[in-house]
Amino acid sequence: MSDPVHALLRDALAGDRASEIRLIRELLVPLLDAAVSKHLFGNTKRRFDKEDVVQEVLAHLCENRWERLRPYDPARGALSTYVWAVTRHWIRDHGRRRAPPDPIEDPERELPPDSGPEGDAEQAEMLRRVLDALDEDKLLLFRWTYLEPLERPEIARRLQISMEALYRRIQRLEALVKSILSNPEAPVHTIGESPL
Repeated sequence: MSDPVHALLRDALAGDRASEIRLIRELLVPLLDAAVSKHLFGNTKRRFDKEDVVQEVLAHLCENRWERLRPYDPARGALSTYVWAVTRHWIRDHGRRRAPPDPIEDPERELPPDSGPEGDAEQAEMLRRVLDALDEDKLLLFRWTYLEPLERPEIARRLQISMEALYRRIQRLEALVKSILSNPEAPVHTIGESPL
């Protein structure tokens, strides 16, 4: 555990309160947000509110002095992969026990008057197509680069890679997204088979 992410994790698990706060804010919440978004996006039988799931999975990880985070072994993979697996299992385990959320009375009440359903539907379909084609690592990079833009050094730190490797991944991601959007008829699984 010599890199900054693993050092932060080690200190947090040892009980250092400042490290716990940084771990939650800088790593776990962004990872959980991306993981939950991926697992819930496009699920027509969705039984969860995204923010609620992020909070509940975070509480699940923190429970009993980080009991569920302690088995993570950096030698076996990235922290992001471990957090995604915990999230996937939590959603699967809790999906059968929860009633659907209450319907919203008027979901378009707060939309501006000039927003049309056709434009929204087209954008949502494009985003859905991109998100469906991305694996967990690519989705994190896409989210941190385009949806909630972070500074490049911060993205590299979170992914535990060099700046040079980050720029190469971003270039490959851009090419993949362009390919996905320019080939709307192609099956998603055949586009951009090369890994980031």
